[in-house]
Amino acid sequence: MEMETNNIINMLQYAATKPTPSTEPKRATNNVTSEIKRTIVEKRKPMATFQRTHTPDSKRNYYQISTKLKSKLHELRKESFTA
Repeated sequence: MEMETNNIINMLQYAATKPTPSTEPKRATNNVTSEIKRTIVEKRKPMATFQRTHTPDSKRNYYQISTKLKSKLHELRKESFTA
């Protein structure tokens, strides 16, 4: 009797796990180039200066680097889309 119960339990477990998709997490691919990483690091100091001082020069410097980073990211997305 106990063996039949175990057999039924095993069949139910198998029936439940077979159609269930695997739950392995998908890894996000890191397509950011080292040039973009350097630009992100380069952007931190002007951002901190602009937040601290709010001078026109620091704002211009921060916005220039932000625009440069945005254009690089845009190019990367465009390349990955066409590839």
